[in-house]
Amino acid sequence: MRKSILRAAAAGALLAAGAVSVMAAQPAHVPPAWAFPVNPPDKHSESAVPPDKIEHVPGSTLGFTDRQLNNAFFAADWFPNEHPPLPPVVEFGRKPLVMACGYCHLPTGTGGPAEAALPGLPARYIVQQIGEFRAGRRRAAQALMISANDMVKEVQHLSPADIRAAADFFSQLPFKSHFHVVETDIVPRTSVLGVSVYGKIAGGGTEPIGARIVEIPNDMRQWELGDPHTEFTAYVPKGSIRRGQALVASGDGAAPCRNCHGADLRGAGPAPPIAGRSASYLARQLYDIQYGTRSGPVVAPMLSEVAHMSDADRIAIAAYLTSLPG
Repeated sequence: MRKSILRAAAAGALLAAGAVSVMAAQPAHVPPAWAFPVNPPDKHSESAVPPDKIEHVPGSTLGFTDRQLNNAFFAADWFPNEHPPLPPVVEFGRKPLVMACGYCHLPTGTGGPAEAALPGLPARYIVQQIGEFRAGRRRAAQALMISANDMVKEVQHLSPADIRAAADFFSQLPFKSHFHVVETDIVPRTSVLGVSVYGKIAGGGTEPIGARIVEIPNDMRQWELGDPHTEFTAYVPKGSIRRGQALVASGDGAAPCRNCHGADLRGAGPAPPIAGRSASYLARQLYDIQYGTRSGPVVAPMLSEVAHMSDADRIAIAAYLTSLPG
């Protein structure tokens, strides 16, 4: 499986090999742990599963070994008939400093709560965002979050041809949301069980949701195997969707979100699609823009939008947007 300890080791190897450090100063406001999951260093150990055991996922006739699934320079493609052929940088990356794009984002580009969903993004937007990472204007407020900061290191070693190939590939893929929003007072107890991903603790019982989003894969093993068909549930406080709908319509005191992101919130011009995307991912981006870890002219139009956002506002907005069909 795509074990957290191996993924963390791969990220560490990139840093040791000369990638850019992302250990920037944290903002004065503490990033919410539910949106910025950090892998506990003492919580993951090597699996007893033999590395050559062949794994399978529902609906696929293919099989991959745990050794292959743990290889950061190989994107296990469970459903190759669902997309065009993978460009080399998506399937294999470029050793020793660039992991396969499909290792984190998956060959379908859909990723999970920790990664951007790339289908539906214009190619020029993907290229632009890689430039923002490279320039240091796009980071994550929590420097210890593996997935959110990998890109900062990786993009330093991408060639223009690699960037264009990946952008062209992912931009032509249709987006399908795998996230479902449930309003509730009580949620399963969770812990960071995957790479920057929360999962339900087996036999852990339940607890109050409080002021947070709890977003987990419905089947953790399916997700760890890299199955792009994995479904996720985003638990949100009761009343979040209705409140978020009002905030999106009003712009939370600034311009309505549809003014830039399109009438259906599926993107317009330089503004990316935001409907149907991961709730914790959306909340994380709003936080990063508000507290300056996403900066520069590209996000300047968002500054008035996030200027007065509270934690509750971000939760409600993300809940509503994720509830929409992508």
